[in-house]
Amino acid sequence: MQNRNKWKSLVKGFLGLFKLRLIDPYEVFYDVPSNTFYPIVSKAGCTSVKKFLIEKYHPNFQIGFPEIHKVDPAELTDGKLERQMFFRKSAYIAFARGKQMKLIIRNPLHRFFSCYIDVRKGKNTLYEHPSGLDWLVKSDPNLTLQKFLDRVCATPDHLADRHFRSQSFFFPQAIKRGLHSFEISDIENTRLNNESDESQVGEVEKHNENKEKPSEQQVEFLKHHRGFQKRYKRDIELFKSIVEN
Repeated sequence: MQNRNKWKSLVKGFLGLFKLRLIDPYEVFYDVPSNTFYPIVSKAGCTSVKKFLIEKYHPNFQIGFPEIHKVDPAELTDGKLERQMFFRKSAYIAFARGKQMKLIIRNPLHRFFSCYIDVRKGKNTLYEHPSGLDWLVKSDPNLTLQKFLDRVCATPDHLADRHFRSQSFFFPQAIKRGLHSFEISDIENTRLNNESDESQVGEVEKHNENKEKPSEQQVEFLKHHRGFQKRYKRDIELFKSIVEN
């Protein structure tokens, strides 16, 4: 069985190399009544966003990290909230057509550092699910920040694990034309509206938040690292645009 799973993961990796299938799919939570979808961006409050949306229809929902990522929201909400996965960009763009999008992102520097810390602590295993390639692309808890950054910079988004893939990957240029509307916000300052009752406005409660913050030296290192700036150029521009507005 183990060898069989390895062969399956190798096929997934092969398809990813030739851009026929994403290593990690686009994941969205689709609020059917409001025709609004929320891209689930790892390391940008994804546990908090999922919990908030499920609680909109299931107020007593108590499941947290990591079990929440195995939950089918449709079963808990009578189909009002759906979890959708897309292994091809074209399928994601087609799904988005005519819908409202609410994309919640995070400071790219803080998100990257959080990913690094979680890998070092063994909290997140890169390429574990759904590709099953973690046996081949191993997460080394002893990696320095520089070596981890080198590895990330050498990995394009279509081959990236979701924990360090660009947030802007969820907002390709081709998607804008088909959207009914879109809203992009920072997880640190996000307020989500219950569209069915405008009197219910809630701030996203932080769940599974990484308490370890980068030092001033680490911040300066990433700010001035050409590789980091190039790898996350669009994320940095996107984040800057919402912070300045």
